[in-house]
Parts: sequence; structure tokens; C-alpha cells
Amino acid sequence: LARQEKMGVSTDLFFEQIRWRARWRPKRISLDQIPNALPSGAWRLCGYSKEGVIISNYKLKYWNADIYGTGSTKSSDKASNSFKRGVDEYVRYVAFMIELMISNIPPPPAIQKFMLIFDLQEFYPSIVLKTNVRHMIWNLIYVAQAQYPERLHRVLLVNAPYGFAVAWRLISPHLDKKTVSKIHFVTTAQIAAEVDLSVLPIEYGGTHDEYPLPAI
Repeated sequence: LARQEKMGVSTDLFFEQIRWRARWRPKRISLDQIPNALPSGAWRLCGYSKEGVIISNYKLKYWNADIYGTGSTKSSDKASNSFKRGVDEYVRYVAFMIELMISNIPPPPAIQKFMLIFDLQEFYPSIVLKTNVRHMIWNLIYVAQAQYPERLHRVLLVNAPYGFAVAWRLISPHLDKKTVSKIHFVTTAQIAAEVDLSVLPIEYGGTHDEYPLPAI
């Protein structure tokens, strides 16, 4: 919406971002607010693309939505049940990782955006039938599109199993057209067109060891 240069909509989005940031404080998220998400190893930074765009790698096989919200949280977290605590932890995780990527972007003229290699290995269709998973997916979309609308450079979906087509039909209508245009289904071999082999992890055909967990 912000990209369409509609003054009224842009103003509404601006105030929505202020309210969202006041609630979630994305630049001040600490380890005890994401006690299950960060140690899972699902999301890591992994160098820069050939264009100089910062890259992160999300591995679905390490994502267990059911454990989110089960650890200790700050006293200011007023979630009244494990479902809400779980979704809240996931929102904080998404915001934390996006802010971490932004903080590691070199100054201009470097591209001020990020790339995501989203690994769908071990995806199974019934996962999207779980209520907590659906809420986390919708929040991921909302945060990316409403709170960081111009930061996404490209998403490379790799290791997509046959059953993911069903989930994609449910997810894609919630994405705006420009976001959809940035999402590409690729093979591991095709990732090398975007990322040098010396940067790319071994499991995707590169020569780099597994990247470490993000640290706060």
C-alpha cells in the first residue's frame, strides 16, 4: 500500500507502524522474550548475496510452533494463555530477526533490503491446519508487509515438497502482488546463481559450514 503512494493509506500505515512498534519494541527484544524460538536454530544469518544483499536462512524442520510460549517471559508479558504466548513469542522472533538483518546491512550504496532462503524440508500439509501455526503465518505476513514493506528483496523457497502446493494456495492470497513477485521456488543448484559457493552452506551446494545461531 505504501508503494502505491496513496496519501491517506500511507498516513494510516504510518500510525499503524507507530502503534505496532510501541507495543512490540522490536529493537529492544531480549533473549528471555524469545526463549524457545532463538535456540531452535530455525533462523540464522548466512552472509551476503552476489549483489551484496544480506541473507538469512529459515529451516522449517527446526520450527516447532507448539513449544513457543512455554518458556519464561518478562513480567510485562500479559498473555493469559499458552496459545497467545506462543503467537506473541513468534511475532517477537520475526521482529528480532528482521531488525538483526537490518542492523547488519552496510550503509548505502549497499542495497537496504534482505534476502531469505526459506527451506521447506520436512513440511507436511496438515501443519497448516493447526490454529497456532496459521496465526503465526498470518503474523509473519503482516509484519513483513505492514511493518517492513520495502525491506524484502527476494525469497527463495527451496526443498518444497509436493504437498506444499496446497499450503501455498492458502497462503498466497494473503500476499500483495509485489510480495508474490519476489518469491521464487528454486532448486539448491539455482541458489548458486544468487550466492557465491564460498558463502552458501554445504547443504545447499556451497562450501560454508553451518552458520552460528544469532546472538543478542
